[in-house]
Amino acid sequence: MDVQECINSRISSRLYKSDPLPDEIIRDILNAARYAPSPKNRQPWRFAVLTGDEKAVLVQKCQDGLQNHVPRTKYLMDHESASEIHTFHIIDKAPVLILVFNAFPSKQALNSQNPHFDFLNQQAIGAAIQNMLLRATELGIGTLWVGDILSEAQFITERYFSTGELVAGIVLGFPDGLGHPVSRRLLSELIVFSGGQR
Repeated sequence: MDVQECINSRISSRLYKSDPLPDEIIRDILNAARYAPSPKNRQPWRFAVLTGDEKAVLVQKCQDGLQNHVPRTKYLMDHESASEIHTFHIIDKAPVLILVFNAFPSKQALNSQNPHFDFLNQQAIGAAIQNMLLRATELGIGTLWVGDILSEAQFITERYFSTGELVAGIVLGFPDGLGHPVSRRLLSELIVFSGGQR
């Protein structure tokens, strides 16, 4: 499978088999993240791999937060419906959750809040995540990039990487079914050429 094929065939998997993922596959996918670009070669990504009981602890904490009506940070557009319960169910059923952290939040690295510094790190981490998703696709492994866990960012960060900042979670597992690609906007809707007619 070439790069373009991986890009075009990557989907967000929401149904997983319970079979465990071999450690060598997990490491292979994480290794792809190392080759992402980053500002000043800072390589700000760090990972925690959760399976079994440890993953169950996180899922339970997230579910308890919903049941206890803990105030949530608004992160959805008005026309989008909250789907946290469904996301936590997916995490529970899948064999692996990889937590992705920014190792150098500006408050720690620069001793003051610097949105530009943080934004550049987050861009690089996004590139690292995409590398992981594409490598997983090539290996036939299902993935789901999740943000709903950010509602428990303080708990997760303190438990797994206390000096960092939680950015995302990546669900991994053998997909249970093929899934379906979602529709994509036309390229003509997304670009503006400047400097001459195209």
